[in-house]
Amino acid sequence: KSPETKEQHDARKSLFASSPFAQKSIAIGNGYNAKGIRKARLGAWDEALTCWENALEVRLQILGESHIDVANTFNNIGIALGKLNRLDEAVDALHQALTIRKEHYGPEHSEVAATLHNLGNVFQHDGDFASAIHCFCECKLLQEQIRGDHVEVARACVAIGHTYNQANALEDAREAYMDALVIFHRVGVVADDLEVKATIDDVHDLDKRIKSLH
Repeated sequence: KSPETKEQHDARKSLFASSPFAQKSIAIGNGYNAKGIRKARLGAWDEALTCWENALEVRLQILGESHIDVANTFNNIGIALGKLNRLDEAVDALHQALTIRKEHYGPEHSEVAATLHNLGNVFQHDGDFASAIHCFCECKLLQEQIRGDHVEVARACVAIGHTYNQANALEDAREAYMDALVIFHRVGVVADDLEVKATIDDVHDLDKRIKSLH
């Protein structure tokens, strides 16, 4: 039997994807995913993780390892594992999401930046501040390239500030917070917005700490 050509493989895959069995399975996976999102919004991360693991099992079988819905599920699983303090597993899941998203969208895309931010959060939680800063800075650079001045750029600056703050690099933290405030202002986020007020408070707290060291 001669080997299957790419065109034959794609045609067979397309035919299977449109079959009633595949469509029903995809709907089941989507249902698990949606339920996971609802559980996450309630802070029920154990239950959310179970839902997303079920969604992943279905999606891998029906859609294959490189499908964007598989990447999105890995991303959600990584977030849940991070919340549950299963940090090594969280990093693995987020790297899976990052690889597929880069293959699907290319390296310069907002979803790639979002996964980098999530990875940074996990590294920060684990006390790996150097890796966290690297991820947040990559995220910031991508968001700037994609969006220009944007609230997501400011949020990346805040994340950088928090990480430097935890690492006791106080001047670097202050600079990152101030960068965030400048961008918030430029994109029209009002001064009494909760994110802006929290960042201003962070700057004031830092100023007190820096002053106490001199």
